[in-house]
Amino acid sequence: MRAVEPGGYTVDVLEHAPHDRRRWELLDGVVVVSPAPDYRHQRVVLRLGAVLLAAERAGLHTLIAPFDVPVSVTRKFQPDVLVMPDQEAVLPVLVVEVLSRYGRTYDTRHKRTAYQEAGIRSYWIIDPQVPSVTVHRLGRHGVYEVVDTIRGDDRRELTEPFPVTVRPADLLL
Repeated sequence: MRAVEPGGYTVDVLEHAPHDRRRWELLDGVVVVSPAPDYRHQRVVLRLGAVLLAAERAGLHTLIAPFDVPVSVTRKFQPDVLVMPDQEAVLPVLVVEVLSRYGRTYDTRHKRTAYQEAGIRSYWIIDPQVPSVTVHRLGRHGVYEVVDTIRGDDRRELTEPFPVTVRPADLLL
């Protein structure tokens, strides 16, 4: 899809375009359309969503894709799982991307950078092939720091965005 404006699309222009935008993301003004996730990916998303939903605290709400998160005027993503502080908030406090064979670089570089620049506090990357959960937290200088990598049968109690126990192997059942 070719942009009609110099510099590409904006979030606002894409929102008003006459088409089905359910799986469309925007990266620096360029429309990105991803293939449908596979079975394993969707099971991980559903299981993690259930784990987070069960651990939610007042004022925090777990959602799964598709849900648009505009991180700038020319960037809009649909994280696989996210936690919003309230219904009126624009940015989540946690975004989670489950890696697929098509989007590994997109999730680990482009989205990571955009989420960091937007100031989203926590970013988790789940790799179903390992299985693992890599937990990033925004540091004092506005840069994501890896605070934990959980693999296989290891179990961790994470504190952000609320206390929750995560075991990567459980997400693949």
